Amino acid sequence: IYKQMRTIAANPLKFFLLAGIVFGVVIVALHPPFYGLDERAHYMRAYEVAQGKFAPTEVGPNHRPGAYLPENLVQFVSTTTGNLSHIVNNPSPNVLDKHYGNWSSYTPYFHQRFSSQKEDNFVSDDQLSGTYAYNPIGYVVLGAGVKAGQLLRLPIAYNVYLTRLVGLASFIVVAAFAIKIIPRYKWTLAIVALLPVTLYQAATISVDGLILAATFLLFALFFRLREQKGSARL
Repeated sequence: IYKQMRTIAANPLKFFLLAGIVFGVVIVALHPPFYGLDERAHYMRAYEVAQGKFAPTEVGPNHRPGAYLPENLVQFVSTTTGNLSHIVNNPSPNVLDKHYGNWSSYTPYFHQRFSSQKEDNFVSDDQLSGTYAYNPIGYVVLGAGVKAGQLLRLPIAYNVYLTRLVGLASFIVVAAFAIKIIPRYKWTLAIVALLPVTLYQAATISVDGLILAATFLLFALFFRLREQKGSARL
């Protein structure tokens, strides 16, 4: 085992894969639903894309961009938002209280699937509106995670965790490919991809993780092309 660990530690690609999967899954599993940066908005947008709605829906008398979502999904989002507000306004020295709030309030959503009843009042807030600035293609992967959860008839909370795993897996695959093809700076790229803020974005529901992975890939392709041109001149 020690020899195998040394081999992994000496290889930036293997090190990234091992550390990325282990720490990424830990973040996915231990972080409460929708506690990621703007995670609730990204998930709602991913849900829309999973239903084939790539363009924003105009809602309300002012025709603002928004969405009509399953009633219990809106309630779940409101529950987590309330917990976050409580944590901010009532700081606690207890680590579990500080980070998880009232966990029991999530319990029903580990048993409920998306309701067929749509919320009568449309959902339109600054966070959700902000997601429409992203190209909807960026939500295809996350939307696939939501759709897979629906096809598997998973309850809402488990659907959230599955969507996180799909986003994390996509990030790891693209970033690993970038590390593999870049001719130099492999360790630099691996370490940047494993930075806590990078891995956190990849392990929560957000297109930012995929954007970061795409940036790594472009960086790797640039250096690969530069290296090839340099070799051709010689």
